[in-house]
Amino acid sequence: MPDRAKAEQLYQRARSEMTVGGLKEDALRYLNAAIEADPTFADAYDARSNIYATMGRADDSLADIKKCAELKSTHGENTRDNTIGGLPPELDNILKRHGF
Repeated sequence: MPDRAKAEQLYQRARSEMTVGGLKEDALRYLNAAIEADPTFADAYDARSNIYATMGRADDSLADIKKCAELKSTHGENTRDNTIGGLPPELDNILKRHGF
């Protein structure tokens, strides 16, 4: 059973890691744990996609953006929050071509 409270706590820790020093690996670890705690937590996928993008992991980033969009469309939410950081222009252009 998904644990949204735990997932949100881990998500906030990831945001803190990125805000204070850009510790991508630590933030990624917290986001992975948040997704494990609640696989339906779209914002965690969104945030993780941004970290993957900054690490040059475009395929992983795109997969998470698709998952985020799928989850948010199920709940009628906006599909592009970009909660942690921005996407590199080349990845943003790819996403636009795919309708994101």
